[in-house]
Amino acid sequence: MKEYDAYVGKVCSPNRRILNVAMVCFGAYAMFSAIRSVLFGIGTEFPSHTIFGVMTVINVLFLGVFLVTAVQMIRHRLSAVIPYSIAMVALFAYCKLVGISWHLTGIGLSIAAATGIGNMGIAAFELLFVVPGAYPILSAAGLLLTKRFASQSHGHQTVQGD
Repeated sequence: MKEYDAYVGKVCSPNRRILNVAMVCFGAYAMFSAIRSVLFGIGTEFPSHTIFGVMTVINVLFLGVFLVTAVQMIRHRLSAVIPYSIAMVALFAYCKLVGISWHLTGIGLSIAAATGIGNMGIAAFELLFVVPGAYPILSAAGLLLTKRFASQSHGHQTVQGD
């Protein structure tokens, strides 16, 4: 069991765990700063509070999933790989859909205006999109492949107590 737990620790590398926790903390700080700015009108003339609210809720959901999976990875839980991977692919799709929705007639300009301040919670994750989509897709694929390899080579599907 100790050998398998050590292998799980390698799958969910310390760098990825620390990076995810740091990005969630930064995202939470940036999101609450944006909420404060919009609510109190600090330097913002904002066209659509509804769109901002929807984007903020989506950001909270993403940050929650990333925080839970980061904690699970710190605890060497291989079960965190699937939710993390799904969230990364969903984040990539969300970012693409938001960009596409800017071109919608009528509501598109409001979405574009809300994007800059409404997505502050996931901004740190988006900054890793140096090559568009590379981080979320490669991160998710790498973890899934490594999880599969770990399950096959060690004959375990889950960690005891998972």
